Amino acid sequence: MDADRTAAKQAFSALSATEKIKHIWYYYKTHIIIGLFALSVISFGIWEYVNRVIPDLEMLYLTTGYVTDGYIGELEQKLSPYVDDVNADGKQVVSIIDVSFNPDEVSEFTMAMSQKLPLQLMGGDAKLFICDETFLNYLQTADGGWITEWGKIENADIIDGSALYAAVRIVTDSDRRKPKQMAEYGNADKVYKILTEK
Repeated sequence: MDADRTAAKQAFSALSATEKIKHIWYYYKTHIIIGLFALSVISFGIWEYVNRVIPDLEMLYLTTGYVTDGYIGELEQKLSPYVDDVNADGKQVVSIIDVSFNPDEVSEFTMAMSQKLPLQLMGGDAKLFICDETFLNYLQTADGGWITEWGKIENADIIDGSALYAAVRIVTDSDRRKPKQMAEYGNADKVYKILTEK
C-alpha cells in the first residue's frame, strides 16, 4: 500500500504544472465548485452584515392613495436630521415603509398589502405612522388600538399634510425594558412634534 502511494506521489511530482492542475481538476472539481460556492455565500453574507443600515427611527406610511419610492426617499431625507443617532453608527437614518393601499379596491396587490399591514404592526419596529383618516381609524380601533397620540400634520415644509395625520405607536412593557427601543420612541416623539406643529 505504501509502495502504491509512493509511486503515485512520484508520478504526480513528475507532471508539469498544467498537467497537475488538470489532474487536480479532474479528480476534485466537485469539491472545488462546492468550496467556491460556499466561500461566495459566506462572503456575501459578511458583506451584507457589514454594510447594513440600521435606522434610528422606523415609520409606516399608510394611505389609501399610492406614493412613489422617490417621494418616500425624499421624506426620509427631510426627517433624518430631526432624529438622534440611537444606534451610535454616526448616521441619522429614518426608514419609512410604505404600506399604502386602497382597502376598497379588489386586486392581488390589495390582498398582499392587507396581509403585510398587520405583520408590520405586530413586528413592532415602526414607532411612528403617517396615515390618512381611513388608516387612522384602523390604527385607533384594530386589535384594541395601536396608537397613543395622534395629530393632523401641519408642517407643510416637510410634508404636504393636507389630509394626513401623524400617530405614535403604543409603548409596550417589553419596549420599556429596552433602552434602545425607548430612544427610538424618543425619536418618534420628536418627529411627531415637528410634523404636527403649526
